[in-house]
Amino acid sequence: MRKFGAFFILIILLIMVSGCNNTSSNISKITLEQKNLTVKVLDKNTHKKLESVFDKVKWEPKTQVSMSRKEDCRLEVTYKVHSKSEMVGYLIWFSKIGTAELVSSDQNESYGELDKVNTKTLKEITEMNK
Repeated sequence: MRKFGAFFILIILLIMVSGCNNTSSNISKITLEQKNLTVKVLDKNTHKKLESVFDKVKWEPKTQVSMSRKEDCRLEVTYKVHSKSEMVGYLIWFSKIGTAELVSSDQNESYGELDKVNTKTLKEITEMNK
């Protein structure tokens, strides 16, 4: 009986460790469109960076906006959620003061703003894939 208890505890610990060690990205595909150039971004580290940046966006769900100029770039991001793929389109405007505004095709996101630090990372991602 004692061996069974130790084995049970070992199984629980393994489950907990494997659950906490999930470093994979939910992003399965990124397509970047900028100045009439379309690029597929395949690098998994870039996927993780972009996911981290999108986690920092301050979204205003169900908001409709009208921008005065054409977007600086477009991203089509395919997310893998529960073995299904879901594509979300993003229009991105970079401002002169170092922030960014995003419009998402996802109703739960709609319009969002990004701070200077994360805008810099987003800009690096979009510029390194030209």
